[in-house]
Amino acid sequence: MCVSERASIIAFCLGVIFVVILIFSQRDSQYRDPVIAISVIWLWVLGMQVAEFFIWRDKCGIVNRRATNAALILNLTQPLIVFVALMILNAANVYAKIAASIVLVFYVCHIIYFLNNSENYSCVEPQKNCSGLDLLWWKKASGKIFLFSIIVIFLLLCRPIKVAVFACLFIVIALIISNKFYSCNQPSMWCFLVVAFPIFLIIFIKMIEMKTKF
Repeated sequence: MCVSERASIIAFCLGVIFVVILIFSQRDSQYRDPVIAISVIWLWVLGMQVAEFFIWRDKCGIVNRRATNAALILNLTQPLIVFVALMILNAANVYAKIAASIVLVFYVCHIIYFLNNSENYSCVEPQKNCSGLDLLWWKKASGKIFLFSIIVIFLLLCRPIKVAVFACLFIVIALIISNKFYSCNQPSMWCFLVVAFPIFLIIFIKMIEMKTKF
């Protein structure tokens, strides 16, 4: 997602710092459980930056191949991590959990079909006309199904619902911005936007708390 080896490791380090700040800022609040769940999810997402760091350091050697496999797993399993984290650390009702389970099964079936009918992704390289990495699997895997699964699972399982709506809106708006202004290399813009999410969530929660007081 990032444009260079340096950008990848900086994005990861800043992202982890912001997640830690988020957790500590809400350790005694009513939003602690959803914040912990979202933090786990975001750390998994940030793991992509570590994989990309090693991809940038090695041009299709053994390190690149291992990092490519790690990036593929970290990327495509994100809806699964969203599901598991929110199921364990949140309090949605049983009907919402059943619906989310159905969505996850649908997504997993899609990914299994994709992996069984795709080439062996052994090396990720920079795109020909852009500065970012070319994540080959997105040329065949459905990004729409991926995004749909994450958003629906978030809305079904994350409580309070206002936090779920905020997280989903952030994801969608970030993707729209990436598509509008960085159409050549959308993931690279996403690299920086995803790092800032914990800070935006802290601000959003503070705004809710201030509104509640008044």
